[in-house]
Amino acid sequence: VATTIVGLVPRAARTGVAIAQTSGVAIVALAGWAVHDLLSPAVGFWANLAAEGAAALALGGFGSIVLLLLPVGPFPGRTLYAISRPGWAVVTVVTAAVGSAVAVSGPSFPIVGLAGAAAAFGAVCLAIVAWTRWVEPSLR
Repeated sequence: VATTIVGLVPRAARTGVAIAQTSGVAIVALAGWAVHDLLSPAVGFWANLAAEGAAALALGGFGSIVLLLLPVGPFPGRTLYAISRPGWAVVTVVTAAVGSAVAVSGPSFPIVGLAGAAAAFGAVCLAIVAWTRWVEPSLR
């Protein structure tokens, strides 16, 4: 649905449609994650079925968002990338991070330590980009 509607929408409205598509999938994925967390200590067949169904909805939703944000073909990510590359990058990184956290979360998973390591890695990457783009050329 997300890729077929693009040809029907006027060019000026594609940004709003791209944001609505990705936001809608994000809301469904977050709702699935919340329901899974509410039902997580499930007992019995039906409770486990509901909890696992919600987990599948969350994982499928976050996987879909990451695919929708690819800046190729008629995907909404291409429209968002054309408008603002930094904005697209931030949305994509945050979405992938939340999706990864959902995929690997558990009661004993060291999410805080990994988030700190990811933040440190991101800071090093930003420092390298800043150095090669602005500082090093000005030193020449």
